[in-house]
Amino acid sequence: MPSETRFIFFETGELLRASLDWAVANGKKLGKAKPSRLHVDLEALAVTVHFDVKGAEQPAAPPLELKSEHLQTALLTLCRKQKIPLPMKSAKTLIALQNQITFMITLTNDNDAPKIKIEYAD
Repeated sequence: MPSETRFIFFETGELLRASLDWAVANGKKLGKAKPSRLHVDLEALAVTVHFDVKGAEQPAAPPLELKSEHLQTALLTLCRKQKIPLPMKSAKTLIALQNQITFMITLTNDNDAPKIKIEYAD
């Protein structure tokens, strides 16, 4: 049966928004800290948000690191919030493609495949 593969590329702003939303949803205290830099690690499929607190007496918040599994959760949540369709029965894989963090969505239609024995000629 045919299969379909889709790619969803994430821009820097989307990675930042997803990371901050994930932090808030998971009880991370960001206070008045403002993001000052986003480091994207394409090899590890991870991001680190660095913060700066300008004009405040307190030190900047520690960097927020999202490793691959947390980044994938954050991006899935972002897709749902932005109503980007993600089929329930698809494989969702986080990859680096064209120097961007990307979701590879793979749909297979194995349920419709006939249940017969397949033999291959030598």
